[in-house]
Amino acid sequence: MNSLYFAHNWRSGRLILLLSILYIFTCTPEAFSQQKFQNGYIINLEGDTITGLIHLKRHTLKSGIVYYKDQALRKEIAYTPSEIKGFFVNDEMYRSAVVGMEMHSSSANNLPHAQVGRPTVDTVFIQVLITGKKSLLRMIDVKGKAHYLINDGSIFKGHQVILNKVSFKNQLKAYLQDCPSIDGIISTSRYQYNSLKKVFDTYYSCNQIKQNI
Repeated sequence: MNSLYFAHNWRSGRLILLLSILYIFTCTPEAFSQQKFQNGYIINLEGDTITGLIHLKRHTLKSGIVYYKDQALRKEIAYTPSEIKGFFVNDEMYRSAVVGMEMHSSSANNLPHAQVGRPTVDTVFIQVLITGKKSLLRMIDVKGKAHYLINDGSIFKGHQVILNKVSFKNQLKAYLQDCPSIDGIISTSRYQYNSLKKVFDTYYSCNQIKQNI
């Protein structure tokens, strides 16, 4: 009886040991890092789409750095907004943009290269939230605060305008003026994604134009 009990415990202990070794092997820093990369693509400065693996870190928009690996899983490459036009990962599009802010705005001081007393222009990654005839985008500053933008023209060629947290309602009324009935929705909107999305959904329903989200 004792020998059977010993044999059972020995086999159980050996199984636990093997599982522990397997866990340690699969959770090495390299393996863990690899799990963070997802299928996607980058768009280089020539406009070419290059498929591979993208690591969208939590602070990518704030830091202005995205990591890419080719399909051969070679060493990762870090790209800044000035080195690529954009990237796509996890069903989300991000693009590089030159963004300007007036320095009397408190939010402008959060841009990476802001200088008090003069206009600041910076190249950053922004997330494309809604595209179509009218677009909504989002930028995260170095303090982690979200700023929303509208785009005048195509996503990669248009001019971006930051929605000011104080006057964004008037900006939206001018931007979406071909749908006068939307003014009431804009008047009660907030400077938050869900609220702004409702404004754009109403606009596209008003004009029966297809939008891309």
